[in-house]
Amino acid sequence: FCSAPGIIVFQCCAVIKDSSIGICQGGGIWGVQSAIEVSGCTLDRNTVVGIGGIESFMLIVDNLIELTLPDLFDPMGPHFGDGVALIADLVPSIAFLFDNQIIGSDRAGVSNFGSNATLGGNAINFSAFDLEGEPYKGFDFFFDNVGANACDHDNGLGPTDCLLETVGIQPPGPVVTP
Repeated sequence: FCSAPGIIVFQCCAVIKDSSIGICQGGGIWGVQSAIEVSGCTLDRNTVVGIGGIESFMLIVDNLIELTLPDLFDPMGPHFGDGVALIADLVPSIAFLFDNQIIGSDRAGVSNFGSNATLGGNAINFSAFDLEGEPYKGFDFFFDNVGANACDHDNGLGPTDCLLETVGIQPPGPVVTP
């Protein structure tokens, strides 16, 4: 258990490979104004986000992101719980997500707030929303499906196309360290 985000990459480049990051309050991995590759990692039972990017360029490949939970200690009530969250600020985040398993996110498998996401070969299962997009800070969101993404809604129909929803949710708040 960690009482802060597991890894924060701030204004630099990083490669995070073959790591296990779990039960971190405030998120598993955050990129803030950075370029990051995250590959071969397991992110398990983190709160707020499994992987989050604010104004970042991200390559997210072959990861297991499971059971992302809401922030139960938020004074406004339980919020968030997104497997992957992409957030614009002064500029959009740009992310490429390939061959990931995103399972059991409390809110969205992938949330996109005014950013750009390219997805291929991902399995997004048992989340409240598969893909959630919202315009944010003057930027529209964009999802590019390059194929082979599948989502399972536990409805007995098996994997189907992933559903994109826009329901007015808010992005996670700023990254805070103790």
